[in-house]
Amino acid sequence: MSCDERAEFEARWWWLAAPLLSRPGNDRRTEHFARLTLAHIERDSHTTRDDAWADDVRELLIRFGPEVSWTRRPSLYLTASDPVITGHERVPAFHFVPASHAFDDPGAARPEDWGLYDRRPDEWYAPAYADRFARLEGQWAAFRRGDSCTFVAAFDASRDPTLGHQAARAALVLARNERSLVISARETHLDGPEVLTAISGCDRQLASLEIVPATARWVARTRRGIEPPGPGDVSDLLVLDATDSLAHDLASVLPHVLPGEQVPVGGHLRLFWEVSGLAPAGEPVTTSLSVTAQGRAWLGRAAESIGLVGRRRAVELQWDEVLQPEGGVAPRVLDVDLSGLAAGRYRVTLAVSIGGGVPVTATREIELVRR
Repeated sequence: MSCDERAEFEARWWWLAAPLLSRPGNDRRTEHFARLTLAHIERDSHTTRDDAWADDVRELLIRFGPEVSWTRRPSLYLTASDPVITGHERVPAFHFVPASHAFDDPGAARPEDWGLYDRRPDEWYAPAYADRFARLEGQWAAFRRGDSCTFVAAFDASRDPTLGHQAARAALVLARNERSLVISARETHLDGPEVLTAISGCDRQLASLEIVPATARWVARTRRGIEPPGPGDVSDLLVLDATDSLAHDLASVLPHVLPGEQVPVGGHLRLFWEVSGLAPAGEPVTTSLSVTAQGRAWLGRAAESIGLVGRRRAVELQWDEVLQPEGGVAPRVLDVDLSGLAAGRYRVTLAVSIGGGVPVTATREIELVRR
């Protein structure tokens, strides 16, 4: 690489490896510089085991950090010799560098691209402020507003008894690159479902949902790419709770957004979306919606064939209407009866055709669960 290419590579590497994008600075990068400094200081010294400093010791220090404690035991040899000394780095430590997939295309990154608990990492780092990084589940969606987009992230940290009912700071971070960050944060108490929103450009970008408690030593986060709808497209689908409400636009449905993708078996699926690109006077729109079962493993198919579990069916709807935009978009809320579907994973597909044009689609995966 040229010097400029190397600088660009390094900037992206440290951006994606930062433990918290909502935290000022980048403590993972600072830790790396601290390790380099310590290696420079100790280059003419001996280790605790009285070994001479060498390249292998330097590499271990830079990859895994300095030893912070030591244990010793007698030599295994019968003849007299020095005790065996073992050094220990700070633990627990985590692997914050993502997979190459996320590095190559952050806008298409998946939460599993960050293997924080990789059993055989190439490097690790133990932040002084956290002994645990919990996986945070949530529901994500984006809605176009002219040249900008409103991003929605719903979550419920109280589902984890070790996280819930604590004072904390929750943040939604949007980043098109390492130089462009949008942070929406608030102080909260993790007692139930919550929703964070942020406004940013409508580019594909990296989104990070992060929770840092006021006093405890844990962090909850999830990080993924997100691609907003284009001009004239249907928005993302939002899954709402099925309680009675008069919610009809994005602002009024936010308190009803489910914090995940699980819906009770035998109930109703309430969906919200927006249609953009309509003529101000209104246009005829054809909408179709399907709820189809995802592939089941061979054991599940065998149980279906002998009647041990019910067969999962599909739901299909289609209707025509004339939509008139309000503020550039036409919001829609729909209740779908799922009483005929068995427990399992399903894909919800919405297709919208404006004035007989090519349909545009939005999808959302849900899981029907028994409660």
